[in-house]
Amino acid sequence: MRFCLNITAYHTYPYSGKDLYDFNQRIKALVKKYSSEEKQYWVTEYGIPAIDSEKFSRASYDTQTKKMMQSILVHWATGGSKFFIFSIWDKAVFDPDLTMQELKRNRSYYYGLLEKDMTPKPVYLALKWLSPLLDEYEPLEIQDKGDGILILAKHKLDGSRAYFSWGAQSQKKLFNNRSQNKLKVCKSYNVEIKLNEVKLKVLGKRSNDVLFWR
Repeated sequence: MRFCLNITAYHTYPYSGKDLYDFNQRIKALVKKYSSEEKQYWVTEYGIPAIDSEKFSRASYDTQTKKMMQSILVHWATGGSKFFIFSIWDKAVFDPDLTMQELKRNRSYYYGLLEKDMTPKPVYLALKWLSPLLDEYEPLEIQDKGDGILILAKHKLDGSRAYFSWGAQSQKKLFNNRSQNKLKVCKSYNVEIKLNEVKLKVLGKRSNDVLFWR
């Protein structure tokens, strides 16, 4: 972590998704202990390796997509300013004959949002969907819901409320209160669900997906 004028910059590799919520609170408490000045909080490097192979489940496209979206949302909702991604495209073409040891040694080759040949990974499409939403909305509140996160946001122009969520508890709360909160649809980067045409158990199958409710 570095202090630079009015900016606190740090790398958050060990803390992804929900784990970043608590870590950001501790960072802010530490900064306030040594500085009374208002700071911006920048994640100046973050990424998760991903390859197209069922052989390495911890480096799957799905893991990269979910963790990247969750981490960006937590940083945004806890007052973070900038979030820099480690690599736009992979540094090498994935070799399916790699061993686990070789993959760990060369994992920095596969942090890209794009393949080596510039083919988009799912995370690229997900962040392309998420980015304009973060421009349109401002966070009002973030809640730790045990197995996930629930974020209340407000549209910058018309003041309408919306939510970002992941985790079964967050989704259950939003689904059960959909009428009270005037929620009609929830979306992920690749699907839209009409709430009056679906049951909670269907959403349960997407409990780890980042969903946008409005």
